[in-house]
Amino acid sequence: MRIPAGLLTDTQDFSESAVSNEYHHDKLSLITTQGYSWVLVHNAIERGAVIVIRYGKARWFDAVRGLETYQHLVVLKEARQTHISPKGVKTVNGYKKIVDKIKASAVMTTGQGVS
Repeated sequence: MRIPAGLLTDTQDFSESAVSNEYHHDKLSLITTQGYSWVLVHNAIERGAVIVIRYGKARWFDAVRGLETYQHLVVLKEARQTHISPKGVKTVNGYKKIVDKIKASAVMTTGQGVS
């Protein structure tokens, strides 16, 4: 499936437990990074975007009000699984929800379907 540029984004949660001091991350402004990630997800909810959580579900739910009950939320089965597949999602009809949203967005932005 070809996906037009700009239809997908990846946002990470950089909580303290997820950051290793081995690389001196304690010198970075993690609050700014975290806050920005949370704002991106909040804005995605307002746009009606499909949101996929790979790991850190509890942290995301604590940080973004309404995410846990959001109708377009898809949770993956495995934190280590970086690809999205029909068997890789916990959410009922989650894979279909993702594909349908991509196809609808492609039609809206390009006037053509995704092939």
